[in-house]
Amino acid sequence: MANVGSGTAGKTLIGDGNGKSPKFSDIGTNSGLTDHGVVLSQGNDAFVATGTGTAGQVLQSNGPLADPSYSTATYPSTAGDSGNVLVSDGTNWVSSPIINPSSMLVISDDFIGVNSTVATGALFSQQTWIDQSLRVEFIASSSSDHPGVAANVATVAGSRYSLFMAGNSGSIVSPITLGGGPIRLKWIANVAIPSDGVNTYTLSIGLCDTSTSADQANGCYFRYTHGTNSGKWQAVTAASSVRTTNNTSVPASGWTKLEILINTLGTSVDFLINNVTVQTHTLNIPTASGPGFIGAVSLGTAAAQTTIVDFFYLEQNLTNSR
Repeated sequence: MANVGSGTAGKTLIGDGNGKSPKFSDIGTNSGLTDHGVVLSQGNDAFVATGTGTAGQVLQSNGPLADPSYSTATYPSTAGDSGNVLVSDGTNWVSSPIINPSSMLVISDDFIGVNSTVATGALFSQQTWIDQSLRVEFIASSSSDHPGVAANVATVAGSRYSLFMAGNSGSIVSPITLGGGPIRLKWIANVAIPSDGVNTYTLSIGLCDTSTSADQANGCYFRYTHGTNSGKWQAVTAASSVRTTNNTSVPASGWTKLEILINTLGTSVDFLINNVTVQTHTLNIPTASGPGFIGAVSLGTAAAQTTIVDFFYLEQNLTNSR
């Protein structure tokens, strides 16, 4: 066998047949692997290659004990419910339902519109809001991050301000029955002037049915006043005036995202503040409640713009399409 010498960088020594000296060649020369396949390690065994697949297919894992193979693009781990579509959240692809009015309720508001009058008692924006006491109005936004805002006007001791979406003759109507599909409710609000010994009020935000009291007969809501839980938000569920109340560790101050997630059967309620779950309730969950409410009862003299709201969103995926 002749001296084969030394090969150039990146070459490997391979056999050239019986009676011939091996030679340095490119890795994979005469390997017999599939043209345009992907080379796979087999532990202590020789390399193998995948098939080539067809145009548009992707290489997909078949688990830790099998070789990957080409397939049409599928995303089983993010597929979600049947009929959903994949959308980007900026980091990954997530499952999102298509908005179908027959199977999905979606309501939102940016609070850009026309203020109440004595004749109407309502605020008109993307939605129509009942302003029962004529103490809520659209105001100029002071932040470029919060276009379109509404806030309370000044109130006197014992008075209240409230804003709710469905009502009749000054009372809240409950058009949503829990248990017919998962519900997501979101408010973005700012406790701009906190409750204290002078501006003393109790604020409720969520799904509610009572505009004349800070506590609800039936509802899932956040509650705040300075004299309870050291001025931090509380999570409340109420059914027939029996309530479950839990404290959170989040102070009611500044712009805050308040979310309420109700499961499909209406048996569990998650409360989130700034995208973090702070409480989960499974007791005293109502069967029906109003779609959207923000309100406060003033026990002292409340200054104007103690509470400012920027955004409202409600979504329900109906278990049974209409």
